[in-house]
Amino acid sequence: MKLNELLGTEFPLIQGGMANIATGAFAAACSNAGALGIVASGGMDAPALREQIRAARALTD
Repeated sequence: MKLNELLGTEFPLIQGGMANIATGAFAAACSNAGALGIVASGGMDAPALREQIRAARALTD
């Protein structure tokens, strides 16, 4: 089985978790482009991470 089939994405690509760049909006943009977007949570507290996850969910289906 191919990676994109396992992930349910168009392309077999996983966005790297880059601190301060991989926000919910960035992860959503990558996901909407057909890859797997990731929110980088290193250095975030729980409320900040929750906010980024909600942003990603709001921008994706």
